[in-house]
Amino acid sequence: MANHTKVVNAITATDTIDASLSDMIFEITDDNYNQLISGFSAGDVLKFSDIELVSAPALLNDSFTDNKVTLQSVFNNKLAAVTLTGISQGDDITLTAGGVSAFNNVFGAGAVINNVVTPNTAPTAITLDNLTIKENATDFHIGNVSGTDPEGDELIFSISGGDDASLFENVDNKLQLKSDTVLDFETKNQLKVALTATDTGGLPFEDEFIVSVINVEEQTVSNLAPTTIELDNMAIVENTAESHVANITGSDPEGDDLTFTISGGAADESDFEIIDNKMLHLKAGFSIDYETQNQLQVVLTATDTGGLFFNKEFTVSVTDVDEPLLTRYGMPDNDKLIGFEGYDIINGMGGIDQVTYSKGKEDVSFSLNSDNQLVVNGLVSGQNKTETLISIERLQFSDKNYALDIDGNAGIAAKAIIATFGAESISKNMSPALSVIDGGKTLADVCALVIDLQLIKEVTGSSSNGSFVDHVYKNVVGVAPSTEEHDSFTALLDDGTYTQSALLELAANTTLTEALVNANSVDLIGVSGVSDGQLLSIQYEVVT
Repeated sequence: MANHTKVVNAITATDTIDASLSDMIFEITDDNYNQLISGFSAGDVLKFSDIELVSAPALLNDSFTDNKVTLQSVFNNKLAAVTLTGISQGDDITLTAGGVSAFNNVFGAGAVINNVVTPNTAPTAITLDNLTIKENATDFHIGNVSGTDPEGDELIFSISGGDDASLFENVDNKLQLKSDTVLDFETKNQLKVALTATDTGGLPFEDEFIVSVINVEEQTVSNLAPTTIELDNMAIVENTAESHVANITGSDPEGDDLTFTISGGAADESDFEIIDNKMLHLKAGFSIDYETQNQLQVVLTATDTGGLFFNKEFTVSVTDVDEPLLTRYGMPDNDKLIGFEGYDIINGMGGIDQVTYSKGKEDVSFSLNSDNQLVVNGLVSGQNKTETLISIERLQFSDKNYALDIDGNAGIAAKAIIATFGAESISKNMSPALSVIDGGKTLADVCALVIDLQLIKEVTGSSSNGSFVDHVYKNVVGVAPSTEEHDSFTALLDDGTYTQSALLELAANTTLTEALVNANSVDLIGVSGVSDGQLLSIQYEVVT
């Protein structure tokens, strides 16, 4: 028979020989001793050879009956007996005397009894805390298994029989149906299974249980339409040779297989096709250009096996790809180039170069790129066009012209016009003045030509030096000269120090004239005088 040891936490003791010893106090501990004694039955008298008597040697006998242990000892010719109650089979007892001299005299201080061992008995009960389960259940748990053992042993539970044992399994002391089991009340409404509890000594106890199957009212569910369609990608790169756009999935309440089709109603449905009922593709040979169209619309339909369907519209974005820039180059000479002809960049190279646009100035917008180059943006046939201008001196629109070279020929022409006619005449006279200067003439040449053609005389009606001085001074300074200034500049002409053309050139090159050039310029990319970027140009009339 197997041996068991346990620790007892509460034991009472009564002296059955000498009432004067009835006040003995014991402390119960869980110390283990070195010798295991076994193989006795209730009523047996045991002699413990492992008793340690501190006062003097003595013979200590033990008898076990009715959950009591009686200890007897003869010491100094006196018989003492102590009965310990509350003892169970298999208890391991450490008994230490404390505080009462009479007990010490009988048993000796520190007397220890260890390893009282009794025979093992089998478990007595198995309990299952639930005995029902619903038909068609998806939760396979039935009940928790527990049991009772006289010695309080840990029990191992197993399925040992029953008509339906093959349907069950025991997982961590939980009885449950195997995962592939489907219960139908109409087919079978009771299940039989036998469980066995085995203690640590190997003794078994078996009990049979009947698990009732609960009937569930079954409802007929009508077919429901699919609820969703999903694409796992919503973008495609422009000009790609790859036709695959996305994988198609959908959801149906009954889990039906779905058939996907392209429905009518979207602008770009003819550009798509569905492959193998699961992939959305662009049709073979179709290529998409971001600059032409940056998104595509398509409507997909999911149809279940019952014919019910669900529609959803999708927008597929076209991703722009940086493409090689197309550049239009001019010649080293003066060029007349055309804008918005499909080039990304127009580079005039050398000379005085003009770009002509077949639209009004208000139909375009200007900006500067990171390299401080002028960028022109406008709509052409409903599409946005952008081009960058490099080494371009003139812009011509259907309603206005712009000279960008204020620090070059346009500035020279403007200064000559201001000195000759006044700043308000820049727009009117810029075209002829530019044609002369772009032809290679200097400011001195232009001033000499003004005098030769008597252009100032045509304005003042006089060819006198005094009239000339008053006219040019007021154009540059803005007011008539004082008498002293009039006489001083007139004298320089009268004594031959300056010719009229030389004095006109001098006036055109003053800082006052340069300030008038800037004041009468326009800022193409912002508001003049505001720090939002600046590109000054001279606006002038279109000559037809």
